[in-house]
Amino acid sequence: MTNWLAKLTMISLKPRFGQRLSDEDQPTTPKVSIFTNEKSLTFPVLVALVKGSWESLQQLPISSTKSIWLPFCTCIILGILIAISNLKEEKPSPLYHEWFLGIGIAILNSLVVFGAVVGVSTELK
Repeated sequence: MTNWLAKLTMISLKPRFGQRLSDEDQPTTPKVSIFTNEKSLTFPVLVALVKGSWESLQQLPISSTKSIWLPFCTCIILGILIAISNLKEEKPSPLYHEWFLGIGIAILNSLVVFGAVVGVSTELK
């Protein structure tokens, strides 16, 4: 069971589409954990940052700080900024379709962070 779970949560650093590694490079491809890697802390840190700032802003006597749109916009903007900064650092530079895919995934991840910040209602309406 643990071997199966490890295989699912480990990724190999593979070449981009259309690129090939030489035979001597393939066996030494490092495996990187996607769950215990320090970069996986992005989600909980982002949730704490947005939740803490929104709760703090709600203490101000300004009605717009209580709006649910404030954490929504914050999550989307931070998610897109993180995605852009990560995509700009990739070597070789991502292709156009990889940019669109990366931004799309960032928006979906931002919605997950938003759900964690405001909570998800379980009531049926």
